[in-house]
Parts: sequence; C-alpha cells; structure tokens
Amino acid sequence: SAIIIVSLKENLFFGIAVNKICFLNNYPTFQNTMEYYELCKLDKTIPLKKQNPFTPKHPFRLLVAGTSESGKTSMVVHLLLGSKYPKIYPWMSGEKRGHKVPKGGSKIFGERYIPCDDLIVVAQHQDEKLWEAVQCFYEFIAMDKQAPWYENVRFKLIAPEKLPDISSFKRTGQFTVIVFDDLAGEPLATQLKVVPFFRSGRHDGISSIYIV
Repeated sequence: SAIIIVSLKENLFFGIAVNKICFLNNYPTFQNTMEYYELCKLDKTIPLKKQNPFTPKHPFRLLVAGTSESGKTSMVVHLLLGSKYPKIYPWMSGEKRGHKVPKGGSKIFGERYIPCDDLIVVAQHQDEKLWEAVQCFYEFIAMDKQAPWYENVRFKLIAPEKLPDISSFKRTGQFTVIVFDDLAGEPLATQLKVVPFFRSGRHDGISSIYIV
C-alpha cells in the first residue's frame, strides 16, 4: 500500500488542489535522499544523500494519507527527528553516559529534517510510542544549553478536544509545527477548529500536517 503526501496550495484544504503529490512507497528517490533508520534498531541506519527534496519549507501545509499500518505516522516522525535522533540516542539512552562528547560542533550530530521551535501534536491516542520517542528526543536536546546538540525547542502532546482556537497563537517570529494525527473520525466541531490552521496558519508562522 502506498503513502500519499500532498503539499496544499494557498487557501485550499485537503485534496481540492495540490502543488505536489508523491506516492512515496513507489518513488525510489524518497528513500535515497534522506537517512532512514529503525527507531528500535538504530544500528541499521542507512547512510544516504544530504538533502531530501520533499522536505517542506516553512510555512507549509501537508496532507499525509494512506491505509492503516502503512507507516504514515512513522514517516512524519522520521521527518521531525531527522538524522539527529540516531546520532544522539547513545547519550539519550545512557549508553554513553560519562563518555567524552566528540568535538566538531552541532553538525556532527545531524539535523532535524523539519526544524521548528515548537512542535504540537494533536492525537487521540496519547500513548502512541512513536510520539513518546519524539517527546523524549525534543526534551533531551532542549535540556542542556552547553551540549553540542542543544536546540531551544518545545514539545506538546494534546487531545483533540483540547485543541485551542487558532486566535490563541500569536505571531512571535518562531516556527510552529502542528501535527493532526488520525483525527478523521473526530466530531465536526473538532474538524472546524482544524480548518483555520490550514487556511491561514501560515500568517502566524504555523505549519500544519494532517495524517489520515
């Protein structure tokens, strides 16, 4: 089964009009342009080319669609963690606790493919292990300002019914990414609160991802 990722045009929601549509599972370039790895098997990292042409630039709006168990959420998680996660995981897990951190600056610890200052995940399933991994990662890289992998980032996981109105987001010059994970079955009232994020979120520096 294929995963479809759609980059939406200006004020159009979902599949009405698109700039780019790619069947990623059937597009070999996708897996040949970014470092892919298994979250539970980091020794199986596959070194790949420097830049992924499908990595969106802020502010953006993405629709990620596919069948159940097709890896939609996993694909988005890999974009948010980037090549940085496997490189700092030994310190996160405690495996290299007390070891000397290699010199070379932040570059040797990789990069997040979708960099942002604030990451908000709106998900019905709060115990999703993939989002737990993302939360641990974001909290770790924001913990120590002296660490070479340090980034001033914030992560928040909220339930759909707790989604604030877009008017509560003020333009601060920072980049915010909001991921709406598996909300297609949510009530109309929730869907109507999601729409403005895609319609006008870019004006407030908000990039939105809808996984369905």
